Amino acid sequence: MADFERCFQQVRLGPLDLKNRIFVSAHTTNFGHDFMPTQRHVDFHRARAKGGVGLIITEGIRVHPTSIGRPNCIVGYKEESEDAFRAIAEAVHEHGTRIMGQLVHTGRHNDNLVTGSVAWAPSATRWNALGRVPHAMEKRDIAELTDYYVRCALLLERAGFDGIEVHFGHGHLVHQFLSLNSNERTDEYGGSLENRTRLGIELVTAVEEAVGPGFAVGIRISADDFVPGGMGLDATLDMVEITRRAVPRLDFINVSHAEYTSPSIGYHVADMNYGDAPFVHLPTAVAERFPDVPVMGLGRMTSIDIAERVLAETKISMIGMTRAHIADPQIMRKAQEGRVDEIRPCVSCNYCIGELNRGLALSCMMNPTSGREKSWPDDDYGTAAVRRKVLVIGAGPAGLEAARVAATRGHDVHVWEQDSDIGGALRVGARGTGRSDLRKLVDYERRQLDRIGVQIRTGVTADRAMVESLAPDHIVIATGAAPTTEISLDAPVLDAAHLIGRPADAGQRVVLLDFEGAWRAASAAETLATAGHDVSVLSPGAGLFWEINSYSQMLIVDRLKKAGVKFYTLARILEWNGTDVRFTDGSDEDRWIRSVDTVCVSSPGLPRDNPLAAITEGYATSVIGDALAPRDLLQVMYQGHEIGRRI
Repeated sequence: MADFERCFQQVRLGPLDLKNRIFVSAHTTNFGHDFMPTQRHVDFHRARAKGGVGLIITEGIRVHPTSIGRPNCIVGYKEESEDAFRAIAEAVHEHGTRIMGQLVHTGRHNDNLVTGSVAWAPSATRWNALGRVPHAMEKRDIAELTDYYVRCALLLERAGFDGIEVHFGHGHLVHQFLSLNSNERTDEYGGSLENRTRLGIELVTAVEEAVGPGFAVGIRISADDFVPGGMGLDATLDMVEITRRAVPRLDFINVSHAEYTSPSIGYHVADMNYGDAPFVHLPTAVAERFPDVPVMGLGRMTSIDIAERVLAETKISMIGMTRAHIADPQIMRKAQEGRVDEIRPCVSCNYCIGELNRGLALSCMMNPTSGREKSWPDDDYGTAAVRRKVLVIGAGPAGLEAARVAATRGHDVHVWEQDSDIGGALRVGARGTGRSDLRKLVDYERRQLDRIGVQIRTGVTADRAMVESLAPDHIVIATGAAPTTEISLDAPVLDAAHLIGRPADAGQRVVLLDFEGAWRAASAAETLATAGHDVSVLSPGAGLFWEINSYSQMLIVDRLKKAGVKFYTLARILEWNGTDVRFTDGSDEDRWIRSVDTVCVSSPGLPRDNPLAAITEGYATSVIGDALAPRDLLQVMYQGHEIGRRI
C-alpha cells in the first residue's frame, strides 16, 4: 500500500468522504431487462465494491421516454425501479464504497424502435448520415425534461444513492445544446455560449434545489470533441466556468472527451494502440483552471501504477479505472495486500465495448467472470471435489487460461507446448504496430501459473509414451489452428501473420487479401504501412475489418488512410501472376494493381488434423479454442476459463 499512497488517500467530493481516489466511471452493461436494473447489476457492482474501489458511477440512467434505447438500458423515472436501484446501493455500501447515478438524455442519438418515440434535440439536425431527423425541442419540452431530471434524482436519493452526475458530454443532449455543430437555435438556448449553456445550468440547478445537502451533484464533460468545428479545450473550460458560477453547488467535474461521431467516439475508449493515459492533459488542464472543484480524470488508466503517477504529477482528485476494473474488480484489494503481480491487466482490446455494440451483455476477454459474477465469482473459483491430474497440450491463450483456472481449483496441472515459448499466436500479434500490450496477457498467465506451481514444458512434442508416463485423468487439447490461404493463385502468397512479425520479408508494394476482417489483417496492414510499404487491402465484404469492434475499427481505418493505405471493398481477386493483381470490386470492368511485389492473405485458419487422437485415445479429453474451431480471443478465453471450472 505504501507504494500507492496517493491512490489510497481519502478524498472529499462535496458532502461525501471517499475511502480512496479511484473510481469506476459510468459505462454501459446491457444488463437491464425491460428498462429496469436487474440482479446482474447488483452482482456486478458488488464485486467492484468488494474489491475496494472508492466510488462507482452507474451506467447512463435514461431520464425521459424520448431517451430510452434498447430494452437492456435502464431508466430512472419509473417509480417501480426504486427497489432495484436500492438493491444496487445496498450491495455497494456493504463494502464501504460510494455509489452515484449518471443521468443522461441521449438527444438525437435516440432512434427508438421499441416505443416509437421521436428523439429530442436542440435542432432538427441528424447526428450522422444514417440517423433520423429529431424533434427540435420547444420550451414546454425543456420544462418537461427539467421535471424528469428532478424526478430521477429524487428517486435515486430515496433509493440510497450518494449522488448523481449530469452528463454534459459525449454528444448527448446537453452537449448537443452546447455545440454549434448541433445547435442552430435562435432563441435564448442558442447562439452565444451563455445561451447554449443555459439548458445544462437549468438542469443542474433544478436538481440541486430538489435534493438534500448530503447528496452530491456533479457533471461529466467532454473536454475535447475531436471533431472539426467542435468544442476544444478552451471552449470547454469556458463552459465549466459558466456552469460553476451559475450553479450554487457543483461538487465535482468528471472530465472525459469525444462525442458520438466517427472517428471521434473511438477516442473515448481508446484501445492499446494509443498508449497509457493518452488524454490525461485534458483533466489536468481543467484541474489547474479550477483548483477549488474536485476534478476526476480518466482515459486508458490501465494500472494502479499509472494512476499513482498521474495523481503525483497533477492536481486531479480522482482517477477513473473503468476497463481496468472490468478486467479485475479486485485491483484495490490486491494492491493494498501487496499482490500487484496478481492483478489481471486490462489490455484495452475493446472486446467489452464490442459486445455492447452488438446488443449483448458486457463481457471481458481478460476476465470471463465479468457480467457472470453470480455463477462465476472472480474471488472464489471453488475447490474441485476430486483432485485430478490435468494435462494441457498447447500453451496459447485458451490452454493457459484453462490451466490457470484448473490449477487454482486445486488440480495437478501440467502444460506442454511444442514451440520454444508460450503464448501461441499472441506472441506474433504482439509484434504488430501498437499491439505490444497483448504480451501482458501472456505475462499475466505465466506469473500466475508459476505462482500456483504449474509445470510448463516448452519445446515438447507429445507422444503416446509421454502421455502414458504422465497418466493424466483429463487432457485438454489447445493446439490452435493451422494457417490457410483459402485461395489458389498462380504465384505464391504469404500469410499476413508472418508479415506482422517480419515485415521486411515483404516487397515494397503489397496487396493484402482479407478473408477474416479481424485484427490480423488490420495489424498487418498497419505494421507494413508504418514500415514504409505501399499497401492495398482487398475486402470481400461491403465494409472493412468487420470483426473488429466499431470503436477500434473507425480508428484503425482512419490511421490506415492517413498512412496511405488503399482500400477496395466487395473485392474478389481474379489473377496474381507474380507481377500484377487483377480483381473485381463489383463493377463490370476488371481492375489492376500493377507492379506488386507481395500478396499476403489473412484468414482465420483451420483446426489442425488431430494428430493427438491416437495419443490421447482412452483418456477423458476436451478440445478447446481454435483447435475446436477458429474464433476470436474473447471466445477462446471464455472457453479456456469454462473448461478450467468444469473439470
